[in-house]
Amino acid sequence: MSRTATVSAPDEMWKMLEGKPFSISKVFQAGIKVVADPDYVKKEVIIESLKERARSLEEKNLSIKRENESNDDFVKRNAKLNSLYGEAKYRISDLEKDVVRLTKLLEEQMKNAD
Repeated sequence: MSRTATVSAPDEMWKMLEGKPFSISKVFQAGIKVVADPDYVKKEVIIESLKERARSLEEKNLSIKRENESNDDFVKRNAKLNSLYGEAKYRISDLEKDVVRLTKLLEEQMKNAD
């Protein structure tokens, strides 16, 4: 029994393989020859090429989204750091004022002690 079948149209090939798991390499290992219309093959190649390009663009899009999320995280961290820096500057200014006030108070107490 020959395992080679000649199929005149791709639709017939799919009907033959329907419901059976296969890969292209398995199809050729089984000895199935597909004689297809060259224009149909060109369309299939173009379609596969477009699908591959779409997958590539989708991966690139996901990569850009991840990068944007990373940038958003950086912006948020930077804003928080700027906020903390501003608060620290304000507190340092208050402490400097307290030091000046306490220094004057100490000087007055030392004058009164003499």
